[in-house]
Amino acid sequence: MEMDKVNNEFLDMNKEAKSLVASLKRLNKEVKGYSDSKKDLSKLTKTLSDFINETRKLTEQSSKVIENTSKLTPSKIDKKVDKISKRIDAFEGLVTKTVDRIEKMETYLSREIKSLTKAVDLNSEAIKNKRIHLFGKG
Repeated sequence: MEMDKVNNEFLDMNKEAKSLVASLKRLNKEVKGYSDSKKDLSKLTKTLSDFINETRKLTEQSSKVIENTSKLTPSKIDKKVDKISKRIDAFEGLVTKTVDRIEKMETYLSREIKSLTKAVDLNSEAIKNKRIHLFGKG
């Protein structure tokens, strides 16, 4: 009868270990997904930053062309420069929002990984304690 109890406890520990392994696999997959999302957001940020720089360069070049064009009135030039400046500001805002999203995601992932690591440590300790109790070590 005592042997059946020991066998059942061992089987329960084995089930818990398998469940823990499955949880770790799911965690690993989720973390990789977050990592891929972070990489995608980083690529988007770089692309937007490059686009803003190119837009800035084009704006500077456009400004020189506008200055050299005597047919345009100062008010038209000012309107054009204002319009381009607003576009640059909008893109800078988009880059800032993207960076904020990346930082929030990094913070969230860090908290999740810490929480899951703690859970794994607690489960490992619980399994270890059951094993010690099961075999009478201690």
